[in-house]
Amino acid sequence: MKNIIGTLIFTVLLVACAAQERAQEPAQVTHPDAVDFSVLAGDWILDSLEGEKWLGEPRVTMNLSDGGRFSGSGGCNRYFGVFTLAEGKLSTGPIGSTMMACEQAAMDLEYRYLASLEKVASITRGDALLHLLDEQARELVVLRAAPPAD
Repeated sequence: MKNIIGTLIFTVLLVACAAQERAQEPAQVTHPDAVDFSVLAGDWILDSLEGEKWLGEPRVTMNLSDGGRFSGSGGCNRYFGVFTLAEGKLSTGPIGSTMMACEQAAMDLEYRYLASLEKVASITRGDALLHLLDEQARELVVLRAAPPAD
């Protein structure tokens, strides 16, 4: 049992370190299919996931930087990654996260959310909403702008 736990912890740390290293690389933007992350940067809150309106608990967030890096809370754990653009295709690469245990419903939501982020192929912004789409332009995740902190 100790070997299994030790192996699991080692694997998680290895994946997290690889994702952390990749998350520090700047987004690879190519012309003419460039993404201007500066207009997408900011704090966002989950509005809907795979077409289902999200009512807010647990709170799922994303902070998106002008370089394409993102981080936030998946409702249970903290996560981080980077959007990259290579040969006109947007992708996330590996997403790292902490590994805390939470209620099963929160962990299920987080799994679906992070799995959806890994499928993102394009991002559009309309008013206060950020739409994350797959390769067939199906809406995976909709984020709404977080209200300013008091």
